[in-house]
Amino acid sequence: MDKFVIVGGFLCFAADVFAIASLATPEWVVMEFAGSVRLGLTVMCQKSEGQPEVCVTPDLPQEWLATLLFMILGVVALTLTCFLLLVSPWKPAIVDAAKWIIFLGMIVFCLAALTFPMGFQMPEIGGKPYKLPQGTHVGPSFFLYIFCIVFTIASELFIFKVCPLLLSEQEVTIHGLGSAINRAINLALQLEQRGQGTVELSTTTSSVKLVDDFEPECDDQEGYSRVRTNSAVHIRVYKKPLPLC
Repeated sequence: MDKFVIVGGFLCFAADVFAIASLATPEWVVMEFAGSVRLGLTVMCQKSEGQPEVCVTPDLPQEWLATLLFMILGVVALTLTCFLLLVSPWKPAIVDAAKWIIFLGMIVFCLAALTFPMGFQMPEIGGKPYKLPQGTHVGPSFFLYIFCIVFTIASELFIFKVCPLLLSEQEVTIHGLGSAINRAINLALQLEQRGQGTVELSTTTSSVKLVDDFEPECDDQEGYSRVRTNSAVHIRVYKKPLPLC
């Protein structure tokens, strides 16, 4: 398996853990007055002074229901991506499917980030869309979710081989002459293999005339030149153009 895909797989797994942890903990929004109220997407906990903490399933507004749906879809996408990357050593072509599934996961996580602050107007919070009231702030669960987005984007960049790029330029030409032809071909094939479908090869051959100049062995002899023909290979390694929608 390509080392960039391996790194992307670990980042994807970490993002999945952050997403599940943020869903399971009731600290997306925290209010601290006359006790404390901790609001999450799946549970709400309230603690009054001198009373034990009580946790119930919250009655979510439409905005937070949409956020919860987007989060669940994102977790499913990340989990499926991790599974596909895990089996990719036996089925390398499956990496292409994993690329687009994690891309879908990134999109739904970003949609969740947009819809979540719109629910700040719910009666339990009493704020406005994208604005929390005084004494109320986002909690650790929200920051876990932010880490999830960051790790998802980083994982996508590595799996898509955007970071780092395979080649610094759009294309490069490898030349091989004589006995170096085999080395040039091997190098081009290695680049194509590392590209995993993102790199193409175009090969041409030619004949090159070489002139060998020989110095005289003795002063009474004259130097001479010999012209010989040698085979050469020219391999153009270039990135596939992105498909136009």
